[in-house]
Amino acid sequence: MSIPNPKWAAEGKQIILKSDFLAIEQAIVGQPQVRLIPPLLWLDVATVRVEANAGCPVGMQFTGLPNILNSGTQIHGGLSDNKIRTNTGNVSAIFGAGGLWGAEKASQWYAILALAGDEDTTFTLKAMPWIRVKSQAGQIISFGTNLDASVNLGYGFTANEFIGGMVYVITGASRGLLRPVTANSNGATSPGTVTYSGTALSLAQGDFFIILPPTNFRWLGDVWNDAAGDFLAAERFLAPEFPLVITSTRPVILPQGKVSGYLTISAGGGGPNNADDGGGGQFYYRYPLSGLTPIVFLAVVGLGGAWGNPTGSDGGDSSFAGLTADGGGGASGGPGSPDYTNPFEDYGYYYGKPGIHVGPGGYEGGPGIIIIE
Repeated sequence: MSIPNPKWAAEGKQIILKSDFLAIEQAIVGQPQVRLIPPLLWLDVATVRVEANAGCPVGMQFTGLPNILNSGTQIHGGLSDNKIRTNTGNVSAIFGAGGLWGAEKASQWYAILALAGDEDTTFTLKAMPWIRVKSQAGQIISFGTNLDASVNLGYGFTANEFIGGMVYVITGASRGLLRPVTANSNGATSPGTVTYSGTALSLAQGDFFIILPPTNFRWLGDVWNDAAGDFLAAERFLAPEFPLVITSTRPVILPQGKVSGYLTISAGGGGPNNADDGGGGQFYYRYPLSGLTPIVFLAVVGLGGAWGNPTGSDGGDSSFAGLTADGGGGASGGPGSPDYTNPFEDYGYYYGKPGIHVGPGGYEGGPGIIIIE
């Protein structure tokens, strides 16, 4: 139930009815529910959805997105009106069918936002990329890719479509600061840029930020669009629970205050060959988190090497927060050989010793894993 009731906006005196008090009571009781974030359903590699029907509508308050400095609060820069919108049917964001700003980009992280105009009573969904800073010249920010911020990227936004919106900085020295957008480039075939007003931000290459759209919005979750251009399951921007076990490549945020514990990285084991020789064991690394600040990282999890004749393929590398674990070498007529320059990598063994799975007919090397505890 939205408060105030639309009829109360009429001029002159208003008769307060018993039903008005009932509406106020319902709104107060239901307020905690509409402040919650509706769950995103990962439907397929191109679609996420919020599910609802007439019997089970979904309503929420338009309060922006979590404050990066205080995750229990919301921030919207004056762009969202806090009103409640309710849908009685499924609503989806579909890449390739108007479900995102700009052109689809692989290996990029996207925020799923609910959108509503001032007079709208329902909402739609659209994906906004989380953008990394390549460089800053004055008050113009150039975009880099999520995987390598030193590489130019143009998202293909409509020129100046974000005027009236905000730049919100997620990481780095200016983390948590907002600046009004005064221009943005198309950047379809050249580096994308956004221009802001106000005091200059202190941005470094690799910092993350997001553009808050010039309309009422509410953050619902995040998705990773992988190298094949496929959505991975939606991930919350809120602080994850620990231990956090990561078995697939996706972005991860270490929340405010998570500066203790350990990070374990294991890469993919090397693949066996037709002689049942084992590939090299995967690299394993345990690292204290005391040196890491709360920040966005891309967790890359290496795949196990495949069986081959006569040579198995190498296992994939795993990486997180600038640390890389090397995958085991594929078998080539004998026990797999490690990378001798890497003292942490083990020799491979015959017949399914640690890190690999070997047997007649061939099996793949063990996959990597990343654990934050």
